[in-house]
Parts: sequence; structure tokens; C-alpha cells
Amino acid sequence: SPSSSHVHSSKLVTPSFKKESKKFLSQIREHQTLLDSISAERLALQEKLGKTEHELAGQKSRLASSLQTELARNQTNLNSQLQAVNQRRQETGTAETNKRNSLQGTIGNQISTLDRRISGLNQRETDEKNNAINALRDYHVQSRLRSRSIASGSISGIGSTYKARLIAAGIGTAADIDWRVNQVYGIGPAKQAALMAWRQIIEAEARRSAPTLSTQDRLAIENKYRQERQNLEAEKQRLQSELNTQIASARQYFADVRQSLNQEEQQIRSANAYENNRIQQEFDGRFAELDASLNTARNQVAPAMNELSEKLRTAQKQVFALRWKSAKHDKEGRRFASLRFRDYLHRIVRA
Repeated sequence: SPSSSHVHSSKLVTPSFKKESKKFLSQIREHQTLLDSISAERLALQEKLGKTEHELAGQKSRLASSLQTELARNQTNLNSQLQAVNQRRQETGTAETNKRNSLQGTIGNQISTLDRRISGLNQRETDEKNNAINALRDYHVQSRLRSRSIASGSISGIGSTYKARLIAAGIGTAADIDWRVNQVYGIGPAKQAALMAWRQIIEAEARRSAPTLSTQDRLAIENKYRQERQNLEAEKQRLQSELNTQIASARQYFADVRQSLNQEEQQIRSANAYENNRIQQEFDGRFAELDASLNTARNQVAPAMNELSEKLRTAQKQVFALRWKSAKHDKEGRRFASLRFRDYLHRIVRA
């Protein structure tokens, strides 16, 4: 039966075969233990390196944060300094405006006063000339009116009777004709108008023929104002020159101040850029130190890691080889047992 065949085949496996199988198993366990030990050591070394890498990464992160803080502080300092420079620029502009207004309020006002005095002087000269011309014209007109007698005049509606009455009333020439004519007996509105028209004709003719101001008289008036005008013009010119000089001086002064502020700003920016570069270089050096520390840690671990990896590969190969040999041994043992059992049966049948 199958069960009895199995019993017989089991009994046919030799003790030496079992002993060799146990030896394989023992060797596999020993190598597996070694393999586990190497793996654990390799893992511990990796964890130690990982911890170092983590610590260095944390230091780099904190260093990067410190770098940004330093750069931000330097930028804040730059902004503060530039704001102060810009404030002084605004103050310079205000001071220049105030200086210009002050000059206009002092020297400028003096020049304006002189302008008014010169203008007033010119007006007085013109008025005096006009008055002299008007006086000549009025004198000429009055002389002409006085030279024309009513008695010899041809006046519409005024005959010898009315002329006698007018002369008796003291109105003997064209110069005498005025509102009093209506008080003369028989002189009504029509005759009054005729008398006034006659006077106006004579006056108009006299004005057309009136003389103008002579060159001598005109020069006399002009000479009267010339010296004073020259004095005023000279003073105005002096003040204008002084005003121009002071304005130019003030403009140059404030231009120099602005140039100085521009140079100061450039120096501030250059110093800030230098400080930024210094900070960056300092932190670059510290980053490099951390990177060097990381490389050192990796280099220190690398030989041991390589050695353990090599041992691990060797141990894995050995375990694999032992397992393969053990499996092969077991397979051969099962086949040998089967062959021995068939030989045993064959012998029984032949007997």
C-alpha cells in the first residue's frame, strides 16, 4: 500500500543523508544571521548618515533664513538712508524757493518801486507837455474869439438892433458869447443857438490853426525830467544786476547742494551693495562649510558602507548558494529513496 511504501522509503533514507541536510540548514541559518547582522549594521550606518544629513539640512535652512534677514535689514537701512536724502532734497527745493522769493521781496520790490517812480515821472512829463500844448491852444483860441467882434460878424437872425443890445450887455466878441445871451431882450432860443453856432465855428477854425509846442519848449520840459529819470534808471539797473547776481549765486549754491546729495546717494548705494556682497560671501562661506561637512560625513561613511554592501552581496550569494545546494540535496535524496524502494520490490519479485 502507499502508506507502507512511504514507511519503507523513509526507512531507506540514511542517517548520513539526514546529517548532511541538517548541516545545510545550520549553515543557512548561520549565514542568514550574518546577513541580518550586516543589514542591521548597514541600516544603522545609513540612519546615522541620514541624521547627519537632516541636521545639516536644518542648519542650511536656518542659515538661509538668517541670510534673508540680514539682507532685509540691509535693505531697510538703505531705504531709511535714501529717504533721509530725499527729505533733504525736498528741503533744498523749499529753501531755494524761499531764497528766490526773499530776493524778489526785497530787491525785486525795490526794482518795482523804481519802475513805478519812472512810470510816474514819465507821466508827469507827458502831462506837462500836454498842459503846455493845451495852454498854447487855449490862448490861441481865446485870442481868436476875442478878435472877432459881434458888430462885424455875420450871424443868422442877428441884425444891428440885436448886436447893439448884445454889446450894451457886455457881449461884444465871440469870446463873450455864453449863457448870458438869453438875458438880452429879444434873444430867444433860436437866436441863442445862432450865436452859439457862430462862436463854435470860430473856435473850431482857431483850434485847427492852433500852434504846437516849440522844440525849445519841448526840450526844456524833457531836460527838466531827464536827470531824475537817468538817476532812477541807473539805480534800477544796479539793483537788477545785484538781483541777477544773487539769484545766479543762489541757483549755483543749491545746484552744488543737489550734486552733493546725488554723490551721497551714490556712496550710500555703493556701500549698501558692498555690504550685500559681504553678507552674501560670508553666508556662502558658511554654506560651503556645511556642504563640506556633509561631503566629509558621506566620505567617512562611504568606505564602511561599500564594505558592508560588498559583505551583504557576498552573504546573499552564499545564502542563495546554500539554499540552492540544500534544495538540490533534498531533491536527490527523494530520488535516491525512490530508486532504492523500487530495487527492493524488484528483488522481492525475483525471489
